[in-house]
Amino acid sequence: MAKMTRKQTEYYGYMKTIMEQLEWDLHDTIWHSRRVPPAWAEIANTRYAGKKTRVTLLVEENVVRFFKSMGTGYQARMNEVLAAWMYARLSGILNGQDTVAEFLDNQGDRPGFG
Repeated sequence: MAKMTRKQTEYYGYMKTIMEQLEWDLHDTIWHSRRVPPAWAEIANTRYAGKKTRVTLLVEENVVRFFKSMGTGYQARMNEVLAAWMYARLSGILNGQDTVAEFLDNQGDRPGFG
């Protein structure tokens, strides 16, 4: 991997923290309910139908600004990124250790910035 600039290192740190928070959020529900949510099994067993559902979603300004900077159709691109991540997980492409050792060792507080 090439040497990262200071800004790239900063962005990498943000990305790592956000991924840790996402992992904590996902595993916390599973941990407490002791099961995989039924909706996940339904997604895995259902063919992609292309139907859209309107949702209200709060997205960080810098994320929206990034997608908007790519031109029209930014919402469709955001959906494609989410769908790609979901299908990568469901297909096993993203099949690394699902639970980091820190989570297994200590069901502590949700990770934060800082």
